[in-house]
Amino acid sequence: MIYKKHKKELNSLEQIGGIGKQYAEYLRRCGILTINALVSEEASVLVQKMHHLLRIKKFEKLPTEKSVNYWIKEAKAMLKKNSA
Repeated sequence: MIYKKHKKELNSLEQIGGIGKQYAEYLRRCGILTINALVSEEASVLVQKMHHLLRIKKFEKLPTEKSVNYWIKEAKAMLKKNSA
């Protein structure tokens, strides 16, 4: 059951342009499981967390701070649209 819950939340993150399965997994490993969690993050801090993961896990490609800023902006817009 827990796996299905995480998979559902990852799919939510993947609704944001530029976040595919790989980046959604990076976000999950950083503790970002939902769009709501993403909007409360600061891009520079989140990028640092991902870079730390790169050193530990040897991930291949990490997003730029510009990309993460875009994700956060899009997540905020999605939440605003859904609450209207």
